[in-house]
Amino acid sequence: MKEQFYMTRAPELAKQPDALPMFSKIASLAGDSENDVLACLWLAWNFFHVVDDVVDEGNVDDELKENIAHGLFDLVENILTSSEPTDPGFLNSLSRMIAAAPWDEERKQLADNACRDFFGDLIVNVFIRRNARQFLAIYQQTIDRWLAGDEMASSSIPFRRQLAPAVRCGDVDFIVFVAKLAGGWSGMRWVSKLRDYDP
Repeated sequence: MKEQFYMTRAPELAKQPDALPMFSKIASLAGDSENDVLACLWLAWNFFHVVDDVVDEGNVDDELKENIAHGLFDLVENILTSSEPTDPGFLNSLSRMIAAAPWDEERKQLADNACRDFFGDLIVNVFIRRNARQFLAIYQQTIDRWLAGDEMASSSIPFRRQLAPAVRCGDVDFIVFVAKLAGGWSGMRWVSKLRDYDP
């Protein structure tokens, strides 16, 4: 793996120092698929945070965020279900949003790399390709929860606002899902017991 990633920047490591070690432990449960499982988790983790950050820090309105989520899912679906996947322009649009973000050049480059690494891995990762239909379902759920959690956070109903962080953090269920594929029931339950959500 490369030495520098979006999620190895100091501010991200300070917030979540245990992510990569946990992903490595999950991957170690997968036998011959260890490298593919680690790439799947780590590259998705970087990508999820890039998309979330560029939306949150780029003053993206709700309509554009919905369009980003829809375009993202369409491209993931295209890659996971087509023998000859094509990108109708989503990745270039995301790159333009990253270029316009109020970030320094190094962060922009790492963010752009994270996007390209994620989609490239969807194409070549044998572990993902072998379980493509299941991955499509968990990506759909993760993307929808990202949208729904933000909608709940702005609700006028206090209880819905309280639930919003847990709904929004669909990446937690993504990690638990990969742990199940990699390590069976015991792998899933071990990771599930570590559940935590950003407030």
